[in-house]
Amino acid sequence: LHDALPISAFSNGKATARVHVNSINDIPSIDLTASNATVNSSVTFLEGSKGVALFDKTQLTLKDTDYLDFEYVTITMTNVLDGVDESLTMDTVVAGQNKILSNTKFVGSTYTLKLFAEGPRPTLAQFETVIATVKYANTRDEPSLNVRVLEVAAFDGENFSKNVKVSVNMEPINDHSPVLNITKYHATFTEGTAGEALIKSAGLVISDSDHNEYFMIHGAEISITSSTWDWESQKVVVTIPQGVHVTTRYDNQTLYLSGSATVLQYQGILRTLKYTNSADEPEPGLRTIDVAVNDGDFMSNTQQITLTVFVVNDQTPVIDLNGAKANGVNFADRKSTRLNSSHR
Repeated sequence: LHDALPISAFSNGKATARVHVNSINDIPSIDLTASNATVNSSVTFLEGSKGVALFDKTQLTLKDTDYLDFEYVTITMTNVLDGVDESLTMDTVVAGQNKILSNTKFVGSTYTLKLFAEGPRPTLAQFETVIATVKYANTRDEPSLNVRVLEVAAFDGENFSKNVKVSVNMEPINDHSPVLNITKYHATFTEGTAGEALIKSAGLVISDSDHNEYFMIHGAEISITSSTWDWESQKVVVTIPQGVHVTTRYDNQTLYLSGSATVLQYQGILRTLKYTNSADEPEPGLRTIDVAVNDGDFMSNTQQITLTVFVVNDQTPVIDLNGAKANGVNFADRKSTRLNSSHR
């Protein structure tokens, strides 16, 4: 500040003041939603799909009061759980039209997609257009279901924006058949006994490569396939533990199990399989029993159990001389000459 002319209380002279204003760079920002209340968002990836768009292009907004362009934008997945099966991709055609390039960096459990240009810096609008095409993809057959967290940041040449987050929820699908394996074991049943276990020790295993914490086993079928005269007297039975909501129905030599339960619960139930036969004189010989389970969408392979039925000699032989059965000789009415002559 200085005086151009001497100034008094009655002077009409003028004074000139010079103020130097220093500009500071305001921090850029990224809005992922239309609401100003939050800048974070979430999407859902469906297992087996080609990918899910991370951003809603109708709500994505890049802001910077100082610049109309950015130097680069990064999208970083902070918790990669399925290794190289996870990726971030963009539409390369759209990126080319907007003069934007990309590179990726994979370090430990962190995956970063960087968007930038080698020539003139892309405008905010160009970055918005390309960012809106970025997708999360996962080619793992059974991906980890933990939520993925992605952080998005922009750099305007001087300052980074505040990170905004996109959460990727994982939705599994049931796309595999359960697999049943029964260790080869030939059981035997003896006439008159209470029943015979069909599974030796832990010789039955059910597996399902789908996420068992989400997808249950919904039923099982155990069928006696042998045709015998005692079919109405023979059955296969299981024991259902208390608290497991599985019901049984027996029809025409087949035991049906119904109800949703875990793989391990159904495995435990089927390990209690027994063969029973209440016939007074069962047909001796081989029985074949088929076992399969289903998960509500797919039936497992069928495993076969074999069993041999043995009979016992538990009846006293009877000679009917009175004709009481099958028109036999009535000894009381017919004094057999041959029988009498045999005692002479």
